[in-house]
Amino acid sequence: MSKPYQILFAGAGGCGKSPVANYLSWKFNLPRMENDALRNEVRGDMQGNLNDPTILAEYKRRLKDRYDELNKLGWSFIDDCSIDRTWVTRGEWYDDKRVPFIISFDLSYDFIASRYASGKEPQLAHLRRWVDDHEKFLNEYKDQVNVHITEDNYKDRMVICENALR
Repeated sequence: MSKPYQILFAGAGGCGKSPVANYLSWKFNLPRMENDALRNEVRGDMQGNLNDPTILAEYKRRLKDRYDELNKLGWSFIDDCSIDRTWVTRGEWYDDKRVPFIISFDLSYDFIASRYASGKEPQLAHLRRWVDDHEKFLNEYKDQVNVHITEDNYKDRMVICENALR
C-alpha cells in the first residue's frame, strides 16, 4: 500500500467483516477503528444503551474524536464497521487525503443466518433489514467497491482481501 488507505466494509451484521478486519490489521500492522468495541465502551461507561439520547451523543462524540485523531496521524487504517447506511452521512469523518478501499460482503440472508453462532439469535430479527440495506448500498455505490466477497469466494476472503490491498 503506497498511499494511505481507509479500509471500509459493507455488509449485513454477522457476515464476517470483523474477522477480515482483524486479519488485515495483523497482516499489515494497521490500526483498527472498531465500532462495536466503541459502542460497548460507551454503554459500559455510561451504564445504558444507545437508545438514550445522552449516551448516543457521547458515542458520536467519541467516534468523531477518534476519527479526528486518525486523520491527524495520516496513517492507513481499518474502519471496522458497516458503511451500508452511513456512507453519505459519515462522509464528513472521512479524510479526503486517504483512498477509500471498500470490501463488500454480498451474501444472502440464508447464508449469513446459517453462519450465526449460538447466542446471536436476537440479531436474526434485524438481519433481513440489514441485507436489504446492503442491497440498497450496492445499487447506488457498487462502482466504488474494490472487493466483492460472495458465497462462492467466502472461504478465500482473507487471501482475496490481502492480495487486493498489496
